[in-house]
Amino acid sequence: MRVGRGIVAVASVVVTLLGAACTSTDEQVGAWPLRGNLTDDHALLDDAKARLGAEGRKPRALLIATRVEGLTLIVAETRREQGSFVALYGRSGTPVGALRLVELGKPTNTSSLSLGIDNAVGAMAFVVPAPNVTRVAIKSGVDADGQPVMVDVPVRDGVAALPLNGQRPANILIDLEISGQEVGAPPELQAFDVDDPVKAEPNFKPGLPAEELPADQRDNAALWSFLGLLGFGLAAVVAASRRRGPWAGSSSTGGRLWVPAAPAAVLLAFSTPLVIWGAFSSMFDLAHSDAAFEAFSFLLQPVPGLLVAAAAVRCSRAVRVETVGQANSRALALSTRIVAYAAAVLALLAAVLSFLVMLGQGG
Repeated sequence: MRVGRGIVAVASVVVTLLGAACTSTDEQVGAWPLRGNLTDDHALLDDAKARLGAEGRKPRALLIATRVEGLTLIVAETRREQGSFVALYGRSGTPVGALRLVELGKPTNTSSLSLGIDNAVGAMAFVVPAPNVTRVAIKSGVDADGQPVMVDVPVRDGVAALPLNGQRPANILIDLEISGQEVGAPPELQAFDVDDPVKAEPNFKPGLPAEELPADQRDNAALWSFLGLLGFGLAAVVAASRRRGPWAGSSSTGGRLWVPAAPAAVLLAFSTPLVIWGAFSSMFDLAHSDAAFEAFSFLLQPVPGLLVAAAAVRCSRAVRVETVGQANSRALALSTRIVAYAAAVLALLAAVLSFLVMLGQGG
């Protein structure tokens, strides 16, 4: 019996330890006290609870209600069935019903909640540290070697806030300390609310100060990439039109072939998707790095793919003529034409997509 009781006792301890280990971090973060300089504004708090309830995110607890850097910020833990945290924010004086709502999701650590914004409201990095965090440092840029420059940001009323000044929110890094000991928390911001989705994608790596490069350098890289693809498309059309060299043979045969039609058509057809992808990527980079970019320029991005596809179709039409008298010439001509026309259809779809993108950008 004693052995049995001992086993039961050990099992109870193990279950207790496992339960503690499996306790969700949102419970620990959710246990933080309400902080901020608006905690006495009961009308604001009641409105926030009502707004979140109406949005299907009934709050379990409010953690932050404060005014910082000219913005109002409210952070709440939702009910357990939601299992996440949310934030309401906007310019000071904005009614709660008009504040922007952003999902913070489940916390990735027990030391902070964080949010990066870059939109019509403002451009700011918010870090809500645990009450026992004694130091918050946020990346303010990079040095000449491309290393992040971290600056200490004071925690006021439960929030450390740093204006981004042109940085992408996704490039922001965070350092936290508790009594001089660095906290092992993920250094990236937890959530973003940006009008331009590209700003939620990092383009910073230590040693590569890409975000600090002048805009015209990035523009030139994207521009030259696109012009290179355009040149490839034009060369493909010229090569498809002049596959025979009149200097290399008799006039009766049209000259010796530089490139047989069948392999040329297949090679160009399979190159078409790569050219389309490259042109779209280059134009995307150009659009998001050039303030003077016009929406109608999106109509140019399918041009390289259309040129290569046209060259493939031109070559495929010559396959049957060149393979007369050869075995399986008809099958070879048909299969080559199918591949070439499939590339042409893909290029046309890319052109339609480009037109729709232009319309979506207000072109």
